[in-house]
Amino acid sequence: MLRVGIIGVGIMGGGHARIIRSAVPGAVVTAIADADPVRARSLADELGTVVEVTDEAESLIGSDTVDAVIVASPDPTHVELALACINAGKPVLMEKPLAIDPAGALSVVDAEAASGRRLVSVGFMRRFDPAHTALFDATVRDGGIGRPLLFRGIHRNPSRSPYANPRSTVSSSGIHDIDSARWFMGEFTSVSAVGVATANDGIPDLVHFQGTHVSGGFSSIEVWVSAVYGYEVSAELVGERGTAVTCDPDRAVLRLANRRGTDVPGDWMSRFDDAYRLELVAWVDSCTGGPAFAGATAWDGYRDQVVAEAVIEALATGQRVDIAS
Repeated sequence: MLRVGIIGVGIMGGGHARIIRSAVPGAVVTAIADADPVRARSLADELGTVVEVTDEAESLIGSDTVDAVIVASPDPTHVELALACINAGKPVLMEKPLAIDPAGALSVVDAEAASGRRLVSVGFMRRFDPAHTALFDATVRDGGIGRPLLFRGIHRNPSRSPYANPRSTVSSSGIHDIDSARWFMGEFTSVSAVGVATANDGIPDLVHFQGTHVSGGFSSIEVWVSAVYGYEVSAELVGERGTAVTCDPDRAVLRLANRRGTDVPGDWMSRFDDAYRLELVAWVDSCTGGPAFAGATAWDGYRDQVVAEAVIEALATGQRVDIAS
């Protein structure tokens, strides 16, 4: 049984804890670290398996009650905590992004390489989403549509954080689409970007960016963090011989009052509930002698951050930005 410690038990960390309790039989949450002691104690009481509650993340990482760590704390803490896990020799599943800048992410890559073990996994859960994996299997793995020429991604949130800005739109939301594009198309070689404000404060909240890839193909990605109507993510791949697109994860089609339609998820947790479960199962298996984790690596986290910084620069300057391999 893998004993898991979770650092940060807000929406993501708390969600991971509940999934482990209900759907990951090979693991148990034994420790929680959070800056909010009331929230931490409440979750510990709910789980009934936690033997350690602390506000010190480093204490959790070093605890004898913890075999592996999930980090879901604020983004600026990720590098320090990843390095601490590497130094302790403990596997860690980092919520994205791996770092807030490429230099920080690269320091994690270097430290992991020096350790001689793969310890860091990054939580780009779309790599486990059944719709995305079916698309990958039907295109990249099987090659049925021929060489991929275009990746088209759509990522819409119903409402944005009051602290949102163009940088966070790219680095917090759009970085998922960057990872998807790299997964399907290979490394980026350049990006260009434009943004528009759809709310009253004039802050660009709809960002569109295009990228070229080493494969010779290109990507077209829309990230809209104030879409109002709901949460929606889709991906399409265009190849030499055909196309493939993710199907909406609808449960039912409703015909009522002269309308035909489906429900749209309200947030990412409900849309990607299967992905988070499958991701955690795969991560726990990799920590307990099973197959290597099939999700994003520290290197992926670094390269995603490099592309995100290039998109942010392109958005600010209006110029195309080249990306070194």
